[in-house]
Amino acid sequence: MIVLTRIQSCVLLCLTLAVMAMPTQADNDTSTQADSAAVEQAIDVNRASVEELAELHNIGIKKAQEIVKYRQEHGDFQHIDELAKVKGIGIATIDKNRGRLLVAQ
Repeated sequence: MIVLTRIQSCVLLCLTLAVMAMPTQADNDTSTQADSAAVEQAIDVNRASVEELAELHNIGIKKAQEIVKYRQEHGDFQHIDELAKVKGIGIATIDKNRGRLLVAQ
């Protein structure tokens, strides 16, 4: 049985999150979209207001309200792709905004 100290557990968690945040081939395929969006301010979906979320591509006030409602009911998002669980949000919308979205813990 392996026993980890708190520091080792934190390091392991940080490394795991770093690996999960690494770009995939699908991310590379949309690099031109991400490059142009990089100039815009990144938005943390776990902290953003309705107004901030509404600034995203293909997200208006109604969808932004749905994101906040989902976040309040289910807790913080763990990964950007979880936004697809929100009513009215699909993977195409997520991909259009991927370069501007953050999921902070």
